[in-house]
Amino acid sequence: MEANIQSWNALAPRLMSFIRKRVQERAVAQDIVQDVFLQFHQRSHQLRDPDKLAGWTFRVAQNRIMDFFRDRKRKEVEFPIPTVEEENRYNQCVADCLKDEIRNLPEKYRLAFEMAELKAVPQVKIASELGVSYSGLKSRVQRARELLRIRMKSKYQIEYDIYGNILVCESRRGATCPHPRG
Repeated sequence: MEANIQSWNALAPRLMSFIRKRVQERAVAQDIVQDVFLQFHQRSHQLRDPDKLAGWTFRVAQNRIMDFFRDRKRKEVEFPIPTVEEENRYNQCVADCLKDEIRNLPEKYRLAFEMAELKAVPQVKIASELGVSYSGLKSRVQRARELLRIRMKSKYQIEYDIYGNILVCESRRGATCPHPRG
């Protein structure tokens, strides 16, 4: 056991360097080192030739690295990048669904939201036109945003990529977008 700990301590820095040259993400590299350590701890005593311990350890690491990239590739296949046409269709779908939800807001929230957000009328002017205080109008606009967020989230499954592009727009009831294009 003591010999295994010493062997591991001697191999670990080289092993981390080996893995980091192949895997960019530090956290993933550390996870792989931990997997290799676990395998090392559980099976290194089964080796007949102790001189082959380093080679065996690096082979286990190489296998874990290949597993990582295989898994990553599978995940990339599961979420294909939409074409420009699909992306435009999804953006339009979300816009149409949002328009429906805006139309269904209670009138006091809908009017405040449409004027402030869609027509870009200054909120001070809207408050004067609607005969409410400025803070009251701000509350209505905020409440409208919150109602829209809740309604959209409850009715539609919308997924975005890291750039904010819409990848999926589906009804939560399992149907596709109620406003398909093309």
